[in-house]
Amino acid sequence: MPSEVKVEMHGTEQLLAAFKDLKESVRKRILRKALQKGADIYVEAVKSFAPVAKTGPVPGLYKRSIGTVGKSRKGVLTFLIGPRRGFKVQIGVVSRG
Repeated sequence: MPSEVKVEMHGTEQLLAAFKDLKESVRKRILRKALQKGADIYVEAVKSFAPVAKTGPVPGLYKRSIGTVGKSRKGVLTFLIGPRRGFKVQIGVVSRG
């Protein structure tokens, strides 16, 4: 179930004014990094509650697959947190050489 987080900040007028003076590409980079750091906190929390199978070929694979994906659409930056698609571990692979 998706959840929304709303943040309310007070007294940031000067910060926002300085932020608007930056180039758009720099602003986007700063926002993306800040949101990624915030999403990383949630990833650690989700991983702490993830079940770990004691049996099977790779115990803990589900827990290791949890991560983030950042998406930008129409100027809105979103980070999705959950199991990554296509996360796989090769089992029993022998490298030659």
